[in-house]
Amino acid sequence: MARNRKQKPKMKQLIRFGLAPEGKERGAHHERKHQSRRTEFGARFEEKQKLKFIYGLSEKELKRYAREATRGKGDPKEALLSLIETRLDNIVHRLGFSPTRAHARQLVSHGHVWVAGKRLSIPSAHVAIGQEVAVDERTFNNTLVQETLKNVAILPQWLERTERKGSLKVLPKREELALPVDLDTVINLLG
Repeated sequence: MARNRKQKPKMKQLIRFGLAPEGKERGAHHERKHQSRRTEFGARFEEKQKLKFIYGLSEKELKRYAREATRGKGDPKEALLSLIETRLDNIVHRLGFSPTRAHARQLVSHGHVWVAGKRLSIPSAHVAIGQEVAVDERTFNNTLVQETLKNVAILPQWLERTERKGSLKVLPKREELALPVDLDTVINLLG
């Protein structure tokens, strides 16, 4: 697994992409200073970086997903989104078994997740429609997992969960996600 060791702290990244919690936004002086230097390529690059940061993807993975999305039939934006959303680490996060995608990735990597009755430790593996995703009983009883399950307000419509198992019912639609990324620019930049 490739890791970006030069990555900035998470809060700085959140502030940079405009995803920070209230009270932690960029200052007005920063906006004035960098506003005139922004190019069209810079705006596209920023959207790509934002998508990579949100889902914890590497450059190579995102390029591969963009190629697959543009190769297939149908809308490439929908295809790209379904490829990213059906990753095992994202499904574990969306089901509410982990508070963040990074934590979900760690759960999967350490072998705490089962897919279709088999232990799977590859976070980038894709979950097919109808496949059952479950976490170990010891992991399920972990206090962090229990707190996260209590705090999950609404489960997405394309997923269903019972106790410590869940599955993908249908592929997610772009309208169902509140994604702060312009997928057109990402497809144009990579595709």
